[in-house]
Amino acid sequence: MGGTLDFLPIGDPHGWAMERIESGKNPRIGRLTRLRRARERRRLGQFLIEGRRECGRAVANGWELLELYGTAAAFAEGLLPCRSAFLLPDGLFSKVSARENPDGILATAPIPHCILPQSLPPDALILVAESLEKPGNLGALLRSVEAAGCKLLLLTDPLTDIWNPNVVRASQGAIFAVPMAICAAEEAIRFLRQNGVRIVAATPSAERCYWDSLPGGPLAIVVGNEHNGLTARWLRDADLTVHIPMGGDTSDSLNVSVAAALLLYEALRRRKN
Repeated sequence: MGGTLDFLPIGDPHGWAMERIESGKNPRIGRLTRLRRARERRRLGQFLIEGRRECGRAVANGWELLELYGTAAAFAEGLLPCRSAFLLPDGLFSKVSARENPDGILATAPIPHCILPQSLPPDALILVAESLEKPGNLGALLRSVEAAGCKLLLLTDPLTDIWNPNVVRASQGAIFAVPMAICAAEEAIRFLRQNGVRIVAATPSAERCYWDSLPGGPLAIVVGNEHNGLTARWLRDADLTVHIPMGGDTSDSLNVSVAAALLLYEALRRRKN
């Protein structure tokens, strides 16, 4: 371990004492590397946030940064609020980074409890995603959910860890602005029924087109797994099933994030008119 280095963050009148880490054998460096694995994230109850934009959006939405790691060049642009800050040489930072061209900022944050809310606002727009398995898809989905102003993202029986660094990166920080809950399909359906939310399931086999059919009022749009679509449980319990028309001759499905965006923005358009 080296000495300390004082920085004056932008907008902060107080100096910061920062610890310098020089060796890749430092236990903190090993822990950062292990946090790329879901098992270690679950064990420690923490996850990684990489990138100034992503860390900044986390802080802007009220998330706490436990530890902030960065290069001298990155920290010279200003620090973000955190419990502890650590200065890394450029070469060492490149080793802990998961990006090809890192911007020199990496943080750890506590994993929150993603439980169902006690209540929903009037006219709530909700997206339900069943058994998603690709981190990139989930990250892109989060961007669409946040942009459409959804009040809740319900992840039922997910097959990927939502705190995977690739999810955080693909969401471009939207993950920190979207209320999320994780539960089984049965619990989600019961919650939606109790709150008077109509359930619209998206499936290619539906007879009705989505742009002719989305109802008003509290609404939950349900999209399925990338390979298998929705399970019979959602199709059976939905108030309505809709499809997205496709005019091509080759593709038989859309990326789940694209399908969700189309459905969400149609619901949003109807609410604006």
